[in-house]
Amino acid sequence: MPNTPSALDSINIKVRELRRQYELVSPRDRIMLNSLVVFLVIVIGFFLVVKPAFNAVEQAQLTLKGKQELLQWMKSNEHRAKSISGSGSKTKKRRPGQSLLALINQTSGRFQVPLKRYEPEGDDKLRVWVEDIPFNSLVRWLNTLESSNAVSVINISIDSQKDVGIINAKVVFKG
Repeated sequence: MPNTPSALDSINIKVRELRRQYELVSPRDRIMLNSLVVFLVIVIGFFLVVKPAFNAVEQAQLTLKGKQELLQWMKSNEHRAKSISGSGSKTKKRRPGQSLLALINQTSGRFQVPLKRYEPEGDDKLRVWVEDIPFNSLVRWLNTLESSNAVSVINISIDSQKDVGIINAKVVFKG
């Protein structure tokens, strides 16, 4: 491939050819051509650099205005949110360091809900089996756990027994 010119050689040849043509143009036409090139560089620079920058600033100002309006709305409704969250739930959290198992054990004794078996599932879940208890006792116990101790029931399975109102249950708690 000794006779094939590289891309750089081809560009150099074209640039020399354009310079020769530029030299042949009259001085008055050169001034016009130079002015046209400067004008095109300015227009291209405007559309590639300045206009996108202005658009970005305008978009940022619109975003800022929207976020300021949202902040103002949130501040004006802060008292409503506090009153709703304050009055709607009077749940207590369990004491710091008290495990879910300890809380379940403690409250089950108060409600006469004997725990047959329990199985921890990670740090915040506990599976509990209870047998031969009155349904109403179970419901009162679960209600107290949820309303007073912020413990929720994730899953529950209840089986009836021979005696009316007596059940076996498997409950998964999260708290």
